[in-house]
Amino acid sequence: IMTAQNRDYLGSSPGFSVRESTDLDHYRAQPGKWTVDVTQLAKGSFGSRIRSLELPGLIAYHNQWDGRTLIHGQSPEDWLMIGGIVTPDEAEVTWCGQRRDRRQFAATGENQEIEFSVEAGASNVVVLMEPSILSRTVGEEAADILGQSKHLDFGSAGSQLIDIVMDMLARAES
Repeated sequence: IMTAQNRDYLGSSPGFSVRESTDLDHYRAQPGKWTVDVTQLAKGSFGSRIRSLELPGLIAYHNQWDGRTLIHGQSPEDWLMIGGIVTPDEAEVTWCGQRRDRRQFAATGENQEIEFSVEAGASNVVVLMEPSILSRTVGEEAADILGQSKHLDFGSAGSQLIDIVMDMLARAES
């Protein structure tokens, strides 16, 4: 679907895409493996922009929101997820009832219920990874912890992780 209000396009790198939407139905058909229900919480227009980069065993997203929104659904089968907020001082992101910042990340195991709300102007990153990738790189225990957690505090490394994801997406886009 490509209209003046809803655009999907590939960037210059294989596996990179951008999806811009002013329509909730278009947003629900976002890239990736998510099952979500999106509810606009404020009057006015809806707007979102999703940049994504898919690599073997890993998918990185950067989501930007123009309006207050509630997202409820299920994390993808066979994927672990972490998510952090890029702009904590500009707009709030709440994950399972707790406000997130650049140190505190949301987490889910595969096929787990998710719910988060965002304010207008919010910007967040989400990284999906196959459990086997995490087990091979940082150990089975880390994969188990991530799969069973809803909230993780990465400390100062959280900001660095967000910056790495943002840099990776910017490089893919350019």
